[in-house]
Amino acid sequence: MEHLTRAIAALVPAVPLSLFGLGVTAGPASAAATTVAPSVTCSNYGCDGTDPDETGCTYLAYAVFDINGLQLMWSPTCKTNWARYYVNPGETAILGVTRQNPYGYKSLGSSVAGWAYTDQLYSPGPARASVTVINKAQWFTPWTD
Repeated sequence: MEHLTRAIAALVPAVPLSLFGLGVTAGPASAAATTVAPSVTCSNYGCDGTDPDETGCTYLAYAVFDINGLQLMWSPTCKTNWARYYVNPGETAILGVTRQNPYGYKSLGSSVAGWAYTDQLYSPGPARASVTVINKAQWFTPWTD
């Protein structure tokens, strides 16, 4: 059930509150609004194996690579990576994210249509994402620098 919840939550990208005029202002009413980052609940290798959404790491996250719908996500907030892929109806996909050094790997299998994503890995060095769509294909992103 956790992965289904995460797959649904991944449909809604992280959007800074300032885009909706919901910033926090300080001083006079004419002062510019500022965006308040969510509370982050992990750091460094303590982020390994955690949900990027539940830890606040999706704040300002973006896709470093997008190959055939496979995305390697990067969180500048937590310095973590995770894999994200849109599972089409009738597909079964196995996603993975790999950290090169020290080696780390997290995976997720999903046959639920919609966005699915792995847990995250703290990635101070190179990382990449992979997906195997059963009876169809396998893709890898390049390694990050």
